[in-house]
Amino acid sequence: ARRKVPAHAQRRLTRAEIEQIAAEYQTGDALQEIAKRWGINRETARLALRRAGVSARKYGEIEPSLLAEARRLRVDGWSLNQLGARFGIDPKTMKKRLAEG
Repeated sequence: ARRKVPAHAQRRLTRAEIEQIAAEYQTGDALQEIAKRWGINRETARLALRRAGVSARKYGEIEPSLLAEARRLRVDGWSLNQLGARFGIDPKTMKKRLAEG
């Protein structure tokens, strides 16, 4: 008889890992990017943020300080695709956010 093997091994994140994930998110890394880097799914990453007391951004939302950084990077020659990937926002949405007051 074959045993079922879970697709992903489950592991508990340590407090230090949770804090590191929160720090990465607060510097602008996208949740999906963080999850991939840590080898966890997006929901696990979202739960880590919650445990760290960090509110997840809504899709397409960008904090004012990060928007200022995005504007600087755009002036430095970054494309909308690069900015979208950096901040976890669709390039078309990034264009709208940059155009907003």
